[in-house]
Amino acid sequence: MVFQKLIGISRDALQIYFDGKFPKEDLENVLKTNENDMKNGRYKLGKNEISILFPDDGSCPLSSTFDITILYKLLRNYGEDMPKPSQGWGKKPHIGDKKETDDLERVRYYRNMFCHATPETSIMEKDDFELSWMDLSKAIMRLSNGTLTAKINELEKEIPT
Repeated sequence: MVFQKLIGISRDALQIYFDGKFPKEDLENVLKTNENDMKNGRYKLGKNEISILFPDDGSCPLSSTFDITILYKLLRNYGEDMPKPSQGWGKKPHIGDKKETDDLERVRYYRNMFCHATPETSIMEKDDFELSWMDLSKAIMRLSNGTLTAKINELEKEIPT
């Protein structure tokens, strides 16, 4: 349960990073320019994602309403100057991989690992938990420029000993 809370913090880190790459005025332009592609093209988004990105009232959505999947897809597919992660898109980075895009992949990887886990697969050995915690928490700190460090430190107090 505590790792799922860390994944929640990783969403906040992704939003902080996203907001740096897509200020509101840039986001609005990216959405308008790529609307057809997002709805019908190579990077076609799901119906729910489309409804979030293109509200019926025509307003520009706020990144605070985006989940990890939307943030990741927009950064990966429409972010300018986004270098390929060290192991490639859609692959878990190695511990030593520290590019910003490696950290995007870490957030995606751990989110998927836990959101698609069954009761049998969600149990982690202590060493695996500690390594995963360190890997994701450092990515959060890097993506958020350290602004979420206090939240991580507070959450660490909930880890059973």
